[in-house]
Amino acid sequence: LTQIDSESMDIAAATASLGSRLMQQTKGLVDGSLGTDYVVVAAGGAKNLYRDDALRRWPIQHYRELVERLLREGRRVVLVGANSDQWVAAAMHGLPIEDCIGKTSLMQLLGIMQNASVVVANDSGIFHLATLTTSGLVGLFGPTPANAVAPMGRANTRVLAADNRISCSPCYDGRNYAVCTRNVCLESIAVTAVAEAIAAVGRKDARMR
Repeated sequence: LTQIDSESMDIAAATASLGSRLMQQTKGLVDGSLGTDYVVVAAGGAKNLYRDDALRRWPIQHYRELVERLLREGRRVVLVGANSDQWVAAAMHGLPIEDCIGKTSLMQLLGIMQNASVVVANDSGIFHLATLTTSGLVGLFGPTPANAVAPMGRANTRVLAADNRISCSPCYDGRNYAVCTRNVCLESIAVTAVAEAIAAVGRKDARMR
């Protein structure tokens, strides 16, 4: 903008530095009974002051199938989100999971994600908050371009998107989406692909603590 050259910024490094400082403030805020060997699932979110962007969410039935698969594999699952995401807990009814939706402060939420093996989230506020942690991170993108919002140099991160499978994805221009009533871009992301990404980024020898 100024036409004056300046050093480029390593966004991933800057995010990690900010996260390290914030993490000091989460000590003692998280219930120790949760432990550390669990997968955080954030299936809601994608809201702001102006609208509810449901098009940015991976289908809830896909999330339930993923959670069922993780439970069969012996993994523990923790649900997180705002109080307005209670519908997610309802969709997981009957499953033996930890429900923290609407029960945490922002710093407690950050601490829960920091202690997780992996965090799985749509393009949402929780996804961006999770980038401040050192946990494995799996981001699910459809109408929004991942390279515009995700720190691509972050370690232990997998971004899953429709890529070339859906010609209209991404369609978000920074303000509006294309006319759409069904986000086939996110529907096209298979549960198997997400489970494999979780396994890849969640290996303890691949994570920095």
